[in-house]
Amino acid sequence: MRNLNKMISSKKAVDELLINYGFKIKEDKYVYEKDILNSMFKIVVIYDNNFISKVIDNSTKEEYILVDIEGAVGDFVGSIKQEYDKVIDDIICKCFINDIYKSKQAKLIINYIRKKYQRELEFLWNDKNAIVRNTNNNKWFILFMIISKNKLGDFEDKNVEIINLKYPTDRIDNLIDNKYIFKGFHMNKKHWITIVLDEKLETAELLKLIDISYILSND
Repeated sequence: MRNLNKMISSKKAVDELLINYGFKIKEDKYVYEKDILNSMFKIVVIYDNNFISKVIDNSTKEEYILVDIEGAVGDFVGSIKQEYDKVIDDIICKCFINDIYKSKQAKLIINYIRKKYQRELEFLWNDKNAIVRNTNNNKWFILFMIISKNKLGDFEDKNVEIINLKYPTDRIDNLIDNKYIFKGFHMNKKHWITIVLDEKLETAELLKLIDISYILSND
């Protein structure tokens, strides 16, 4: 049996995606089964608080442990391993989404843009930076990042989650206070602002700024 938890340490499952993929709910667990190699073997994947999988020999109904023994070689075992790995990778790709940002406000924003704008985060460079695109023209209107807070001029050397948003050029200077709202980090400071997602700025105000950024990205 394989423990797959490390493979999803920065991801989370989406119930709807699991069901659409073919998972069934059995005893409060999501279970997926797929026959391989002309139904000689069966892959079983189980997701609840843990993410585990195994291969069953359909002729004996017992677990085929050779697929998880590093020294097991041969074309036959290799073909099973290859199919097994392919299924696991496909499930993670299609049923799990990135769950990098842990702050309460980040999660709220992600749900907000998903419901209002039907958009998801895109990770273009690495697993710490993500963009959100406008539905009309694919221009960015949000950039999520994880940076050291001292990069914003703060003496505190700790990682924080931030978002960059577009804001009217002629009003940016009046908005910046260098406490809650900063000039755009790593972006054009004439057009972008940065907000630390630490709940110091009220969520209602934050969502208004997101809507403004979306409108501006229509241009």
